[in-house]
Amino acid sequence: RAFLLAPNSPDAYYHLETALVRIGLDSTNERIFQSALDRFPNDSRLQLTFARLDILRRRDSAAVVRARRVLERSPKNQEAQYFVAELATITDAPDAATFIEPLVKDAPEGRGDFLAESYRTQLGRLLAKRGERAKADSLWAASAALASQQLAAGNENPALPLELAAI
Repeated sequence: RAFLLAPNSPDAYYHLETALVRIGLDSTNERIFQSALDRFPNDSRLQLTFARLDILRRRDSAAVVRARRVLERSPKNQEAQYFVAELATITDAPDAATFIEPLVKDAPEGRGDFLAESYRTQLGRLLAKRGERAKADSLWAASAALASQQLAAGNENPALPLELAAI
């Protein structure tokens, strides 16, 4: 229906992808998104959405290039900041901390686009991989305490038990 209402809007493609990605139609999704990118090559949200599809199709390096290009063009784009931080974290990019640390400073319990773990938990993962286990444990303890508190208070966000499981 979105295409009937707004056939010339890149947002129509973005909302279609949200549904398709959850039912696993990656090849259909890729075809539709390539068509969308041909029509709207400079749309940041479409570029980031295609990067998410790249990740799902195990093309991490293509996702990194695409997402970082969006951030370079629009350094104040919050969606791009969150996306690049998460992507740098899961791909173990050498500069991942430079992207995730500002997010932890601003909103440690925040979450980005596709990971259930909070920024604080993601930074803990990076620190643990670098051998800074005591710092990681401290971050994880804070994340676990907050998630447990929120669950006990009745918060039903599915990211909370996933965060606890990740820790």
